Amino acid sequence: KLTLAALEATLEGPQVPVRLALEAPTDGLRRRAERIVARLDDAGVAVAEAVDSTAAVGGGGAPGVTIPSVAVSVPAESARALRLGDPPVIGRVEHGRCLLDLRTVAPAADDVVLEAIRAAVAHGSR
Repeated sequence: KLTLAALEATLEGPQVPVRLALEAPTDGLRRRAERIVARLDDAGVAVAEAVDSTAAVGGGGAPGVTIPSVAVSVPAESARALRLGDPPVIGRVEHGRCLLDLRTVAPAADDVVLEAIRAAVAHGSR
């Protein structure tokens, strides 16, 4: 009975965040990125753009495996302020831009990312 109860809890329990991230449709990621960029533009912070990206599935689980993704791209100079912010927001710098891959961000945290970008840009303009 205990084994069946454990199996039932596993199958009917909450979805695993990693699985949600891996299965997130790219068009949904793009809509989220475009929404963040539009809100930043409306706030006078016109430094971001939505860009196609590639996400790495991850180290030990699937080394070398990548999947299409979408990122919010901001100037590379913002990376340090984003990293040192509260909460820290970690991106990757490629081709002079800091990419914040939304496949690694839960939709509920989009406002946190938006505010972090706004604060990082304000910090950089001082």
